[in-house]
Amino acid sequence: MIKITLTETYGGFEIAGNYNDLEKLGESFHYFFEGNEDLKEKAMRERFLEFLKALQNTYQNKPQNDRIYSFKYCLPELVSDIIIFKYFAAKKEHCNQFDENIQEISLFFSEVVASIKDIVSKRKYAQIQNLILKGHVEPETYVKQWHDQLIIKYLSMSKSARQNRLAKVIEGICDWENFDNSGYEFTKEYVKNYCLEHHCKEEDIVLEEYPKKIDW
Repeated sequence: MIKITLTETYGGFEIAGNYNDLEKLGESFHYFFEGNEDLKEKAMRERFLEFLKALQNTYQNKPQNDRIYSFKYCLPELVSDIIIFKYFAAKKEHCNQFDENIQEISLFFSEVVASIKDIVSKRKYAQIQNLILKGHVEPETYVKQWHDQLIIKYLSMSKSARQNRLAKVIEGICDWENFDNSGYEFTKEYVKNYCLEHHCKEEDIVLEEYPKKIDW
């Protein structure tokens, strides 16, 4: 069984499991990322595949069933991935809540959310659960740089600041329409105009660089 724990400074999750557990989870995710995509969907897909790369690099070419493999992944990045995944899951034909792949992924995501419980108040935890449950993103409104800005700001905070800010960061990822909408619209317009001026795609633009070293 996959085990998920928060890192010491609340920067991310440590995800651990044996070869079979991690491989099964990876296969379940890949099931939802097959088929034709437009440019925006491709950008969303490529972002999520960064998580699958981190997952697979942990155990690939080292299949030992009795060994526990683990890796670390940024907390707000994984929340962003959940929201992106929900779009592709809803798009998948002939798939319902009883699908084996959905069951596998739902269990994983529920463990991710549950691991946050001990660092926030009951009220904030209920808010976080609700935001992730109802949160969604559509390709036409997806702006990679907006998600990046929220994540980078979170990773730049101290441990106590992360704890106090967590619910707000998740609100920004899951419910961007009601979270600092003027900032979102500014970012979206800025990226659009830059693309027109430089003849490039939105996904080619990096407004800020990730920290070279993450304080886990």
